[in-house]
Amino acid sequence: MGVPNTFATQTGTIPLSELDVNFSTPITIGSTTIALGDSGLVPLADGVSGVLGVNHGGIGSSAAGTAGQVLISNGTTFGPGNLTAGANISITGGTTIAASGATAGTGVNINAGAVNINTSQTVAGGSHITLTPTVGSPNFYINAGSGATTLDINPATESFQRLTVQFKQGGTPQTLSFGSTVQQGSLTSTYVATTTPNHSDFLTFIGQGATWAFVGVSPDFNI
Repeated sequence: MGVPNTFATQTGTIPLSELDVNFSTPITIGSTTIALGDSGLVPLADGVSGVLGVNHGGIGSSAAGTAGQVLISNGTTFGPGNLTAGANISITGGTTIAASGATAGTGVNINAGAVNINTSQTVAGGSHITLTPTVGSPNFYINAGSGATTLDINPATESFQRLTVQFKQGGTPQTLSFGSTVQQGSLTSTYVATTTPNHSDFLTFIGQGATWAFVGVSPDFNI
């Protein structure tokens, strides 16, 4: 819709009243009529029907979604959805997220990162066993089994890595000793595993390279 007065081809004096008329002339945007000199705002939804596409600044979807969902792109439009590992979560820059855990353990490990979540890993005792720690200092649960256990630990995966081990006795208590990878200090050199059936000792180790220091024990818990 044009304005009543145009000035491109005019010469001489232009009356200011013609400008006033132009600015007071109503025009229609969508379904809303507004004057050029009006300070009102045109509602965005007026004149827009259907879904506003991504190429026009919209999201290309009218779905409301449910509580807790986020807008996820499928490469063309956006829509509500749940974040699903391996499906629509992508971390770039050389960082990967992978499942972590051993025999009975599960968790999340961010490789080469600083955040790690690990649950206990279950190991059968009753022989010479070697624990393999992962980044993030997991916990190990050792069932004493039916014979003596000798414990070694593979090299630490980080400096001053901490390891917690629960040594669980069965109905017939068994002994626990340490191999060459574990050093005992003056306070832990006299350690003897609990002799109470079905009780547990909780042992703490700190690793530096291929050597682990046995730094403490909380013995004889009914756990």
